[in-house]
Amino acid sequence: MKKPFYKKIWFWLIIIIVLGGAGAAGTNKKDKDDIVSVERPEKTELGTETQKSSSASEASTQKNNEPTINEMTLFDADGVKCIAKGIKNDKIWGYGIDVEIENTTDKNIIIQCDATIVNDYMIFDIFSCDVAAGKKAKDTIKLSSNELNAAGIDNIGKVEIYFKILDPDTFSTIKKLDPVTIKTSSFSDMDTTADIGGKTLYDENGIKIVGRYVDNNSFWGAGICLYIENNTDKNLIITAEDVSVNGYMIDGHLYCDIYAGKKAVDDIAFMSSKLEENGITSVDDVELCFEFMDDDYNIEKTDVIKFSTK
Repeated sequence: MKKPFYKKIWFWLIIIIVLGGAGAAGTNKKDKDDIVSVERPEKTELGTETQKSSSASEASTQKNNEPTINEMTLFDADGVKCIAKGIKNDKIWGYGIDVEIENTTDKNIIIQCDATIVNDYMIFDIFSCDVAAGKKAKDTIKLSSNELNAAGIDNIGKVEIYFKILDPDTFSTIKKLDPVTIKTSSFSDMDTTADIGGKTLYDENGIKIVGRYVDNNSFWGAGICLYIENNTDKNLIITAEDVSVNGYMIDGHLYCDIYAGKKAVDDIAFMSSKLEENGITSVDDVELCFEFMDDDYNIEKTDVIKFSTK
């Protein structure tokens, strides 16, 4: 399954350059609607998730104790070595891991991440490092501050990274590296409790999807914020199919790449142009099916799920 354009590194680099980070400002609460009712298969019980709470003093303490890491080798394979030098919290980019890469081969390469996982949450990263033959390079693996905030992560305890080496001429994968885990100084205080509220849309076969809220003024136009757990032993790609909004069929863009045993916060995005074409000013009633595909291309599809904000 081809990854949609809005999940690719080049697209977000353009967005960041054009908007200068304006998108990080967020959305007003008045533009968000809670999901109040759900219709789904009877064997799945409807539940309301409990939100974790923390005192103002705890939040202040976490803010004043930024995580640190010890210098460590992330991988050393086939003439390519990557060392983590530190973690920083940049005012513009947010958290990032500084790395130094040495390429002792006779070929130019690109190093990227297949996945980054923070405190067991799938988190989007911006990282693509070109290293010429026989040279070294320094770069930063930037972690999406929006996704960290959406997941309720305010103290980074661990970061799991799946690196890959690419050919810069063909962009084909030369090698995928074994995953590596970086534990920070906040590891012992790491909180992986789900900081969510909303209604359970699906909870079967080790997969749980919670509808948190509907944002009628998101970056794209409108979006449905989801909390997702993959408690199976397989990596999955989750998409939304046969989507209708207020009775009109409309493309709902969801591409959630979630690894086994991990969690994610993602959105079903609706383009403003499509909403306008159908005269939709707010997302009130939604019908859809979720589709799950594993690494072996086995596909499962849910029954129709209906939910409403009214």
